[in-house]
Amino acid sequence: MNVAAISVTGHESTISIISNGKLVSNIIEERLSSIKLDEHLFLAYHHLKKFHEDKGLDLIVLTNGTEQEFAEMNRVLKKYKLSSIQIIEEYDEHHLYHAASGFYASGFDEAVVLVVDGWGADYRIHKVMEMSGISLSEEDLEDAMNYQETMFLETTSVYHASYPANFDLLHKQLLLPSPQPRQFIESSLPIDFFEAISGNGKISVNSAYDIGIMYGTITHHLGWYREECGKTMGLAAYGKENSELPPFILEHNDVLFANMNLFHSNRIVNITNYPEMIHKNDFQKKADIAYKIQKTTEYVISKKVERILDEYPLTKNIIFSGGVALNICANSIVKEKFPDINFFVDPIAGDLCQAYGASKYFYHKKSGSKEISPLETTYYGLEYNPKLMKTEIEYEVLKKTIGR
Repeated sequence: MNVAAISVTGHESTISIISNGKLVSNIIEERLSSIKLDEHLFLAYHHLKKFHEDKGLDLIVLTNGTEQEFAEMNRVLKKYKLSSIQIIEEYDEHHLYHAASGFYASGFDEAVVLVVDGWGADYRIHKVMEMSGISLSEEDLEDAMNYQETMFLETTSVYHASYPANFDLLHKQLLLPSPQPRQFIESSLPIDFFEAISGNGKISVNSAYDIGIMYGTITHHLGWYREECGKTMGLAAYGKENSELPPFILEHNDVLFANMNLFHSNRIVNITNYPEMIHKNDFQKKADIAYKIQKTTEYVISKKVERILDEYPLTKNIIFSGGVALNICANSIVKEKFPDINFFVDPIAGDLCQAYGASKYFYHKKSGSKEISPLETTYYGLEYNPKLMKTEIEYEVLKKTIGR
């Protein structure tokens, strides 16, 4: 059985191909277009068509796109004569595919998977109630449909994973961003909905940021794109504890949440309330800010792992995926703090793993296969001729030299 998945997340576009359970290719558009974080798919389709002509595809999964993007993907698949293949469109399972990517890559036969990123899929109130296991009457469902503009964004998810494709949701943390549309501000969601959600234990809703958005916000504050969090992590090595900086997180009843007096709702730092966050591009001040968000992240991730072990004390294997799992310094701290746990970090933990996670998930779900085939390398891109590559590099260098 051959399965392909196409993922467009708005900043990383990928096509992954699974053949009889094995990853054949993970094609990243930016590697073909040379456009960093290329959000469009164009060149990668050619390789999908070639695989189908050589081996044949049984299923294509489209994920993470909007309705408009799905329509465009279907149009291109038709152009490449791939539309006769079974096609599944799936949007609401961003964190599930992070979890699937980490689980199937790990080699574990079962594990608890922790997914933390900026945010994944966004849900509406009726879907949140459904995930919470709460049945709505027809009247309540009709009421919930009046709030379709109100978004709930997944920021942390915890699953128990086992073969062939069992991903039982243990907990999901949702961000209710503020401000919402004017309709929400004027009428607000019925308080009964929130009371029902907060009492179920599986779903938690908070208007305060999770650690992923906090890290991206600080990265932007330091002068970089929000996706360039690795620069903040590197800068943190030059920082130190600075007592003048405000608290980044608050803690109440063992629950951590962002200090929203510091973090504006539009993902910028509130220097009006906290002028001490102004750095004027001073290296040491920026390094101290980076140090603080890095230490905050290490603390938050450690607390999330502690919560898993408190609630599921028999846990032996923990997998970490999502954009925050790219923070290798935090991962090292967690590994040291919990030496008895088999801790596996998704090797492609950011959104580049989405197509791989989706293709593996649907392969095992459709085939029922329990065969474990962990990733042995992350080099599953397109093959190239080393001699030709050397010639191309020399040519580009020569062009630059002559251009001077």
